[in-house]
Amino acid sequence: MNLLRHIVGWVRSSAGAMWEAVTPHGGPSVARGVAADIVRSRRELVIENAMLRQQVVILRKKSPHPRLTMCDRLRFLLAAAVLPTWRVALAIVQPEIVLRWHREGFRMF
Repeated sequence: MNLLRHIVGWVRSSAGAMWEAVTPHGGPSVARGVAADIVRSRRELVIENAMLRQQVVILRKKSPHPRLTMCDRLRFLLAAAVLPTWRVALAIVQPEIVLRWHREGFRMF
């Protein structure tokens, strides 16, 4: 019986560690996320959904380290320009990188 408790405790701690590794640190819980989404406009939800889908498309590329194309970067920049909570929806690129792309774009003109 004691061995079973030890195994169950180990499985729980391992599962918790894996969950923490794949979820954003300090991110909102699912319940808080749903509550926040209820008050958001449809436009914001559609843009965030498109931003998340674009990240999935990038991650599904065949190479082990997919590179972002100029089109990918422009999509992130446009989403960041119109979505107030864009930093929360961005998972594969650091927000500071998007801001750097934005500054570099202004330098080109």
